[in-house]
Formats: sequence, structure tokens, C-alpha cells
Amino acid sequence: MKDEFAHHKALKLAADVERARQHPKTNAERIRNMTDEELAAFLYDIDHYEDDGEYIVRISSDKMQDSKEDIMDWLGKEVE
Repeated sequence: MKDEFAHHKALKLAADVERARQHPKTNAERIRNMTDEELAAFLYDIDHYEDDGEYIVRISSDKMQDSKEDIMDWLGKEVE
């Protein structure tokens, strides 16, 4: 009985981990779960440019200042 309970608990944990992997909550989690092909396409689409003297980075459809703090904030945002 004890082994059956432990087995059931392990299966539930594995299912929870897989569900979290498939449905990441933040942009950082989404990136960590990408395949090599998805990551290559994602990196290829990042855009850096200057707009009225300000350096801008565009990741996905989000535009932000080209600063470590803004990128860190974006990584922590929920996936849209």
C-alpha cells in the first residue's frame, strides 16, 4: 500500500512538472522550455534599433528600453 501511494505521488508530480513545462507562466520559463529550433527563431526575431536617440529592444511584440532592468522585468512577466 505504501509503495502504491508513493508511486501515485510520483506520477502526479511528473504530470505536474510536464504541465508546467508545456504551459510556462513567465517569459523566462517559456524561453527555458524552448527547443533549439524555437530558440533559434526567437533569437533571430529580437530587434534592436534607435528611436529619437533612445536604444530600443523589441522582443516578441513587446518594446522596451535597451536596458538590463527592462529585460529582467520582461523575463518575469507572465506569458501573453
